[in-house]
Amino acid sequence: MAMEAALRMGELPACFVFAPEDEVAVEYYLLPRLLGWRPQIDGLILEDDPLSAPPWELLERNGRKEEAFLLAEGQARCGKGTRQKRTCAGGGWWEGQKTCAEGKGLRVPGGGGGTEAAWRKKALNFHGGGGGEKGSTGWVMHEYAVTAPEDLARSPLRLYHIRRSSYGRKQSGAMEVPRALGLPPGFLFAPEDGDVVEQYLLRRILGQPLPLDGLILDDDPLSAPPWELLERNGCKDDAFFFALGQARSGKGSRQKRTCAGGGFWNGERTCVDGEKLRVAVPGGAGAEVVWRKKALSFQEGGEKGSTGWVMHEYAITAPDHLAASQMRLYRIRFSGHGKKRKRGEADSLADEAAQAAARRRVADDPLLDISTSQPSCSSSTVMVDHAYGNCPTDAGQLAAPVSISANQDLNPGGITVDTSLDLSFLDNFDLDEFMRSLGDLPSTDPCVLSAVTEMGAYLDADAVGSSFFDQTGSPCNGVGAGQVAMASSTLHRGCMEPADSFIAGLNQSYAAC
Repeated sequence: MAMEAALRMGELPACFVFAPEDEVAVEYYLLPRLLGWRPQIDGLILEDDPLSAPPWELLERNGRKEEAFLLAEGQARCGKGTRQKRTCAGGGWWEGQKTCAEGKGLRVPGGGGGTEAAWRKKALNFHGGGGGEKGSTGWVMHEYAVTAPEDLARSPLRLYHIRRSSYGRKQSGAMEVPRALGLPPGFLFAPEDGDVVEQYLLRRILGQPLPLDGLILDDDPLSAPPWELLERNGCKDDAFFFALGQARSGKGSRQKRTCAGGGFWNGERTCVDGEKLRVAVPGGAGAEVVWRKKALSFQEGGEKGSTGWVMHEYAITAPDHLAASQMRLYRIRFSGHGKKRKRGEADSLADEAAQAAARRRVADDPLLDISTSQPSCSSSTVMVDHAYGNCPTDAGQLAAPVSISANQDLNPGGITVDTSLDLSFLDNFDLDEFMRSLGDLPSTDPCVLSAVTEMGAYLDADAVGSSFFDQTGSPCNGVGAGQVAMASSTLHRGCMEPADSFIAGLNQSYAAC
């Protein structure tokens, strides 16, 4: 297989990245080597000492550029103990050792049904390099070791991942390669726009073999909403498709964007146009290919706002004999953004059920039943007194709470209420930003706490009081976590004394009982 041959030579084909998650790296690459098994593909993980040279020299002599995985035995600093040697031959050292990940419960291959392994991951930065420079050089190393069971933990064999930190792993725009395609675990499909056009779309139009068959699916992106399309193709949140573009009216250049089953791809935007590629042509010096990329978002019929699904459409626009082809390459994925985020019907129903349950919990919460034996502020009293700069300070001034029966008519006079007020401007209203702007303004109201007291003080006091009454119970009527919650809310309106004195008063009331 051409892909495996390239991997044995240490050359990843265009658009592919070997970037296994931590558990995958340990389970499929470190554990099998501890058990003496042969690697799945020779040359994918190097066998070299990471301390034998500075990282750039180490990777260069192994034919790698800015990233590599290596298997090597750890070296004790003084020949014994657990502290590892970190100084490199040729100058420099690995510093800043810290455990950044740990795990357990991994299945040990061939170890029986009950054998599980634990592991840890340490992160280090490379410093120096022969010139006595201070500070990190931008090279990082992750060290994986098995810590259980004991017979495997005694082995000094480690798995190392060395890379340039500025290089990254491109995981933000990468798609996991399906295991059914035959590649070992840990491979991601992370194509640049030019690569996906040159390596896949152009080859498909020319009838040439693709780097990896089955990676890009053949299906019509308009045949169903995106979550149904991906589900029936065995994909989750990301997939690439080959399909023929469909003209909206059977002719012209405008494309059809309506999906069967409801919804449409909207907001068409050309994000790359006129980009040129130089491609090799048999018997010639090369040819120039021009392509474009469009971005769209999926909306359901009758609803405004994106569902979180986006589509990129790639097409070749020159030369003419290639541009005449209606073949397109599409990438459809769930971005996680949008006002109407939706992955499928099941998720939508689950969200509605969760919201209904939350409303029931609020309605049934006994902590919201505040006893009339304790003073409280009604919203109308607070608004009127606050307007004139006055705050009630004793129970006599406080308005008593009003009880309303379930069947009571709140509009006995038949007052007509105009509900035609246009509140569409609130769609883009940022409440957090508005509150932050208010937080910077000094208050002229003597009833409001000074700016020195942050909102965290209310929350901290609320948490202390809540935990106290939750743990001990409240034999006194009207004293409980609900009252403490009311205190923090009322304090924010400037209707009561500071949080610490209020909590102290509650504690005294509790002690008096």
